[in-house]
Amino acid sequence: MSTRSRGPHGRRVSHIELWYGADPKGGTLHARIDGDDWLELDTRSDAPIERWHHFHVEPGPHRFELRHGGVGKPRAYGVVFETDGPGVVWDTISMIGAFTRRLLSFDAEHVAAQVRHRDPALVVFGFGGNDLRRFHMGLDPAVFVQEFRAALQLVRAGDRARACLVVGVIDHVRAGPSPVHPRDTRAMIAAQREAAFAEGCAFFDAVAAMGGPGSIRAWRRADPPLAEPDLQHLSMRGRDVMAEMIFQGLMTRFDGFRRRGGGERRP
Repeated sequence: MSTRSRGPHGRRVSHIELWYGADPKGGTLHARIDGDDWLELDTRSDAPIERWHHFHVEPGPHRFELRHGGVGKPRAYGVVFETDGPGVVWDTISMIGAFTRRLLSFDAEHVAAQVRHRDPALVVFGFGGNDLRRFHMGLDPAVFVQEFRAALQLVRAGDRARACLVVGVIDHVRAGPSPVHPRDTRAMIAAQREAAFAEGCAFFDAVAAMGGPGSIRAWRRADPPLAEPDLQHLSMRGRDVMAEMIFQGLMTRFDGFRRRGGGERRP
């Protein structure tokens, strides 16, 4: 992977970090920067453990290469490309076609180690669309609240002091093959809000921001369309609009917080 060759962003990097795991069945990984000599990383250990390797580079364009070292079964999780200085880093992890409860099968110690190392200033949680079909099939909202709270606890690595925002489900007409009734949407929003507040998280009501239940049809009719034809996903333009609304909501609340005397003063 490398920095971008065109565009206003992503053309420079000053910090590269490889995330990988070591375990008894591990092996070797080979990594190098800009075609220099290969660095061998041993991914074997007596017990599973998380590891990270930092590459310090001069600010500018760079290329990172990673390959199997020919021994064992090494595990690589990902690579961080960043620059020093002020700015915002937005990391995302998607689960396509999965229910929220799928998170509960993740290894809690592994997730905790990853989150602690990355140390995000804000964890944003945006699941629930697929779970609407479960509401359509009669899922008890109280059960979903407990699932959602457990998922929040997992992703926050058990640290209730870590700032957290739950972005509620967007408006749906369908969830997969199942129809979605407005009462299902309202029940989902109420459950997500209850779980968020119980865990000390903020909550953004995406359906209210869109215009209420059924509003995704209007978003689809917009020019350009803000929703996909399936009436359960936003278009690229719609995602930009939603992102702007979330940002404005955060900044409005933050400004109020600062006016009340909260937060660290910065020049």
